[in-house]
Amino acid sequence: MKNENTYIMNLEACYIYKDIMNGIEISSKNKDLNKLFSATIPYSLETIRMDEIYKDTFYEVNKKQYTKKIINITFEKNYTVWNEDKEFVNREGENQKGKRVVFANKKKIRKYLYVNGFVMDGIKYIFYKRGAGKAKNGYALYIQDSMQETLIDRSRLGLKFEKNELLDLTSVLAYESLITSGLSFTIELDPKTEILLIEDIYGIEFDSNASVTRESNGEIITGNEILKLQNCLTDGQALIDESIFDKYGKSGHAFMLLRNDLLKSCGFNTKIQAFFLANNITTVIDMFGTVYDASKIKLITTPNSIKFLKFAYKIGDGSKKGCYEYWKEHITNVFGVVKCDKEGNYGSYNRTTYQLLNSIPNLSYEDLMAITEREREYVMLLKNDNAVFRNYLGCDAKASLKLEKHMDNGDISLYEDTDLMNALLMVNSDMQYTKKFKKMKSDLIANYVSHLKQGKIRMKDNKYVTLISNPYEMLLASIGKYDGKSIMHGREVYCSYYEDGQEFCATRNPHINGGNVMYTRNKHHKEYIMWFNFTDNICVINFYDNDAPDRLQGADTDSDTMLLLKKKIMADKAKYCEDNFPTPINRVRGSSKPRKNNMEELYKLDVILSDNYIGRIVNMSQIINSYLNDAITKGKSQEIIDELYHASSRLSSMSQIEIDKSKKVFDNISMSKELSKMRQIQSIRYAREEDKYGEMVNKMIVPNFFDMISDSNEYRVFEKFDTPLDILQEVLLFNRGKRLEGDKNKEMKELLVKNSRYVEGISQKRQFKPILEIIAECGKKINGLRMKTCTLNDKSKKTVEKKAKKEAIEKIKDMEICSATILNYLKLCFSKEDKDYSKYATLSLNILFCAKKKELLPCFKKGDMDNDEVLIKMEDKCDYNIFGEEYQKSIRKNLT
Repeated sequence: MKNENTYIMNLEACYIYKDIMNGIEISSKNKDLNKLFSATIPYSLETIRMDEIYKDTFYEVNKKQYTKKIINITFEKNYTVWNEDKEFVNREGENQKGKRVVFANKKKIRKYLYVNGFVMDGIKYIFYKRGAGKAKNGYALYIQDSMQETLIDRSRLGLKFEKNELLDLTSVLAYESLITSGLSFTIELDPKTEILLIEDIYGIEFDSNASVTRESNGEIITGNEILKLQNCLTDGQALIDESIFDKYGKSGHAFMLLRNDLLKSCGFNTKIQAFFLANNITTVIDMFGTVYDASKIKLITTPNSIKFLKFAYKIGDGSKKGCYEYWKEHITNVFGVVKCDKEGNYGSYNRTTYQLLNSIPNLSYEDLMAITEREREYVMLLKNDNAVFRNYLGCDAKASLKLEKHMDNGDISLYEDTDLMNALLMVNSDMQYTKKFKKMKSDLIANYVSHLKQGKIRMKDNKYVTLISNPYEMLLASIGKYDGKSIMHGREVYCSYYEDGQEFCATRNPHINGGNVMYTRNKHHKEYIMWFNFTDNICVINFYDNDAPDRLQGADTDSDTMLLLKKKIMADKAKYCEDNFPTPINRVRGSSKPRKNNMEELYKLDVILSDNYIGRIVNMSQIINSYLNDAITKGKSQEIIDELYHASSRLSSMSQIEIDKSKKVFDNISMSKELSKMRQIQSIRYAREEDKYGEMVNKMIVPNFFDMISDSNEYRVFEKFDTPLDILQEVLLFNRGKRLEGDKNKEMKELLVKNSRYVEGISQKRQFKPILEIIAECGKKINGLRMKTCTLNDKSKKTVEKKAKKEAIEKIKDMEICSATILNYLKLCFSKEDKDYSKYATLSLNILFCAKKKELLPCFKKGDMDNDEVLIKMEDKCDYNIFGEEYQKSIRKNLT
């Protein structure tokens, strides 16, 4: 087995159910491999184990790894049948006969397949597990019946649960799936001698000015309270000795996110052995009084990381000590590493979110002009400087020269990851003077501006950092010297990237309201430099004496990240939010009540889990926040402001409930009911308008920016609000770009090689029609998505378009087509003489490029590009600093 994703079958449950009901044998034979195996499972402790126990699990086809042992099942469709006799009244009020009716809904199908499984190719498949990501989508992994018991028993370390036994089924399902997480690599630790388990440590009790959401008689209510809090300082974190990072070539990293059976822990790079030596520690004692040789300890962790301890009642005398000893005996010494810390794609210029910006009521036009200054300058550079735009496309000047040399040798492998226009620019830069290129440039810049209008603004020194809480106190606790005090106080953080005393606005996703905006200040402590190997991507945060975990939407330290924004405007706004918006705190308790261990109960849990409301909660929160911001700006009564803030705070708690559904059950709360109540808030306004069927309905009045960030606006009316995201739309208005020097117009046909004898192969005119039919079929599907009658949302439209293009590309790939044929086909497309071809010219170019790069690129003339202006990456002097990347403008011929 290779360390890579494995392709598995991806089947829709309703079609399986349909075949079963109709007595049809389910078979995977003679099916399209790409369509059938469209899901993947990652390289994980689970797949490693499967490969060890069942040697025939994985196989390879065309350098891709596959298995038929596991199948991903989706539950997205009802099973419907045509009823000829069904009568109904249509939109025009006429009686009609014949209608498609639901024979079995998704719930019924799920229940049937959970209880009964199914047979495919003569092999029985039954429910196996739900992965963390797949669970929230309602997907389930099924496995061949003969393997299920062995692998489940191993995942549970031999824990036995009888059928119908009462247990915390939600937790069992969540924890047994931990080993399905994808891994970067594995490490070895001896659980018997190299792990020190200490008690979780806690900060002091303190008072928090909070906006508290509680459940009362099946409803949730929110109000301000002074709440007593005490935080766990070690929730999901661990300390790993630096020698482990050195051993596995990760000395430049600060954490490893670990997995093992019923263990999830984020281990941070610590000088454990140096600390023991400095304190003359030769032996250490775990939480149960067991003595260890200190020189062998490589990992320090707590019960919060070892989920197996929750099932102590099933082991021996029921003690935690006995349970821990059992766990050490039964796990292997192979630990999976899901990830290490790394610099994000945007480095220290990370983007804000619309949720953050729109939760700060006093962000003015002038503030937003300052915040967007670099982005606005960059947009104008894209418009006015072709060298900058080509750089934006990813057209690196030195790479371009390298590509040309390979092209001369007939090697197009380096073009494989290059997009169409970029590749054509590398062949002939006159491409930039064609109408198609100019339109593409205009569309790409408009798309970039659209992203900015959605609140995705880059600012200098914005960093996503991984959180660790009070690690020095944890280190002290490992040698019995934690005395309940901390070296950190209040809203302190420590991140080595920033100077001592630097102030921040801090936020964590999902960000819901102003009570999630946190002010914090960087404070250097010598202990963090002395005993820890933190990188610039790590942030020590103080959970000791303040409500930071709640302010940051239930943050813990099992690899949670936070965005730090250094800009003074944002830090000042964070202070305002701290002063004016109490921290939202969720006190709605999810139940871990015992449930019967059977498939009917599991089906009920997964139905609840698959009904996910997080998107609707986030959208509703931004509508409420916009009304709140508008009310504050316009000086409306405190009563209105309080009602709106409590609603927004309640949504913050509701989002936490949704996120926790895979671990806890909240069947005492109806999310749909709570969201309906939000719509009845007195301040929310409606307009009476016709819907698309001509019926009069109430449409919610929402801020203008919702047209940019939501697909579901059919029953909404847009209006200008005094809210930051609507103001941002006005800030991001741009003048037209100037006409560039030497600008001229070229036709695509002019860039094609004049005669097919200059390219490989003999032109086959008989292939034109089959090529056109494939591309036209794709084009018609795409055009259908743009018709008013199409009811799909934008996301679904993109999925359909992507699938249509993929199918066309695969069909063209299967054809033997030479360069001469492609050249003459493209001449037809760009000649405008034959409309059947010309109307699909751009689509033809795209599909042929994706399917036949090697044959297509030689169809274009090589241009004289010696005098083209290009950007070269520099490390010292530069003409442009583009979000931290420094470039100098140069003439292309000077690079050779």
